[in-house]
Amino acid sequence: MSIPTALPHHRHLIFFLLWLTISEVTARVLPNIVILYADDMGVRDVSYGDPDAKIQTPNIDRLANGGMTFTDGHSSSGICTPSRFALLTGQHHWRRFHGIVGAFGESVFEPGDFTIAKMLKLHGYKTGCFGKWHLGWDWDAIRKPHIPQKERGKATSYDWTQSFPGGPLDQGFDRYFGDGTINFPPYCWIDNDRFQTIPSKQVIKSRPLAGGGSFRPGPMAETWNPYAILPTVSKETVEWIGEQKGGHPFFAYLAFNSPHYPIVPNKAFHGKSEAGFYGDFVVETDAMVGKVLNVLEQKGFTKNTIVIFTADNGAETWPSTALKNSTTGVQVDTEASNEIFTRGATVSPSSSDGPAKSKLDPTPMKWSAKSISQRPLPKSLDADSKTTRPSTAIVFFR
Repeated sequence: MSIPTALPHHRHLIFFLLWLTISEVTARVLPNIVILYADDMGVRDVSYGDPDAKIQTPNIDRLANGGMTFTDGHSSSGICTPSRFALLTGQHHWRRFHGIVGAFGESVFEPGDFTIAKMLKLHGYKTGCFGKWHLGWDWDAIRKPHIPQKERGKATSYDWTQSFPGGPLDQGFDRYFGDGTINFPPYCWIDNDRFQTIPSKQVIKSRPLAGGGSFRPGPMAETWNPYAILPTVSKETVEWIGEQKGGHPFFAYLAFNSPHYPIVPNKAFHGKSEAGFYGDFVVETDAMVGKVLNVLEQKGFTKNTIVIFTADNGAETWPSTALKNSTTGVQVDTEASNEIFTRGATVSPSSSDGPAKSKLDPTPMKWSAKSISQRPLPKSLDADSKTTRPSTAIVFFR
């Protein structure tokens, strides 16, 4: 694969893993779908096509080697919340909002929004969301009465034992496990719509972390460990996939916290790259991708599963600045650059699709609706979506 030396601000490198054509699916069974969503990962943060890369990513590379790569892809935004909204709904975020959801921010969704998870549930899919959400919650539901604005960031202002609505379960997911957002409070585990750990400790200033970054002030669970986030959400995803049964389709959306700051690779991965702690964090992310691929193989799901690897947007500029004068540094692309990988039985290994693509047309949503059931799409979903290969492929972009 040839990677351009200079990429426009909103260009992505996209890799997809496709196993089935539409005609094959409709004649057999619905495929499982797995989206692996990295956070702030740059185009050149993976080693596919570059054996001398300072960051080696063998698991991500095997997706590209076994499937299709998209080298002219585009994100809807250079920041987290808008690009995630676009992925899950197929809509441009600017139709409704700009910017990210802040700490204790409300949901960006409206009651009539249609999501990938809601679409797939109509077709009998089990749906699971794991890791970073960053699309808002209904904080009013657990906030104690008469709390003034200036007190709303305190742990004592909330009843953490109550059901916590407005998150993934309200957007079509049967299962959620994650931490909300790694660098925004509250810092705790959320299991479905309940707090598994109670953020009773008020963080004023975070301790220094391996590769830089910090936590915003706010409530934190006593046992909170940022280094545990990546392996824990990956483990929960693997276990959930392992519980699924053949013949019943599932959709797993794993939104990694990495390699977004805080840069917190675990010690087992320190020194595994030639790009400092940032590179080590990418290597650890790749290892988690490998765990997901392995469970799919162990369960015999590989031939009937679509796996998509990409990132919400490209790497931030500060990792590039930090490594700028280092002989072991890597070049980090602009904020909206990232990768997508997929693999499939009907796609030639290491194949590439060059025309411009966008993540506004998430693969499963339009394909499951139009190509399997022939049902018309909701107008809101079709607003920013076009199919590019309707007769032979499952990936749709605009």
